[in-house]
Amino acid sequence: MSDNRPNKFFDHSDFRHAQLDAGRHPSHSLAGQTPNGLVLALCVSELPETDPRVAEDAAGDLLRFFQKNYQENPYAAIFGAFEFVNRRLYLESFRNAKLAGASLSATLVLIRENLLFFGSVGNSSLYWMEEAVLEQVENVFETVVHTQENAVPGYCRDDTLINALGGDNSLKARICKAPIVPESRDLFVMCSPAFFKSVPELQWVRQLRQRVPLDEKVRVLAQLSRKSGKSDGSLQMVQYKNIQAYNIGHHEYSLADQWSARLLRLVGQRRAFAMLLGILLLLWLVNLLVH
Repeated sequence: MSDNRPNKFFDHSDFRHAQLDAGRHPSHSLAGQTPNGLVLALCVSELPETDPRVAEDAAGDLLRFFQKNYQENPYAAIFGAFEFVNRRLYLESFRNAKLAGASLSATLVLIRENLLFFGSVGNSSLYWMEEAVLEQVENVFETVVHTQENAVPGYCRDDTLINALGGDNSLKARICKAPIVPESRDLFVMCSPAFFKSVPELQWVRQLRQRVPLDEKVRVLAQLSRKSGKSDGSLQMVQYKNIQAYNIGHHEYSLADQWSARLLRLVGQRRAFAMLLGILLLLWLVNLLVH
């Protein structure tokens, strides 16, 4: 477990297989404070024959990019990290047999001034806890396709548009349209698909709703995953607390961007839909009584 730096507005905790065994696994995650903000990185090998060290090295390279390259624009920082690793994997594949045919999915989270930015190449591995449901973040918060030509063809709703790291010299990445403006008790989970599937959904929800320290949630879920015998990944969590509008930096983002992000969030939430449905039903009943 690790909390990279004390923060009064969010907690961060993670688990890695190295804490339980010394085996190699086809996914690897890292986290660390950088000049760009707190970065969470996860790489997952999509092909079983890929050397597990490829995912480990790629996750390390993603984190090092943020440590060595400050970008004023967080979207550019996320894409730049993906581009850096993709180029390295592609060029080295010509002289390193272990990288030939390597294909990785990657997910990045960048937390700057308490705002959460995210992006992915290939399969996304980031989830958001809403009420009693774990949602994949990209199913709730809109993303935009970024390419090396800086073209933005449209909102990404088709996985076939997105390639994988190392598979080609070109790159397409899904990056959030706007930062997620957090609320207290928001909980974000980053884990490999294998880890996610190794714990039954009811267990996920039960453990995440427990009023216990974040480290304890991560520890219990890691044990459940290991007992299943199906886990092959890493787990990281971020949970917000004590967050208010004035705790979020505005100097890089216009108020219009902030409210746009809040509106996107509201539209995506099930509870907002349920509330609207309830209000409409109430109005319909009042109308019946009046007439």
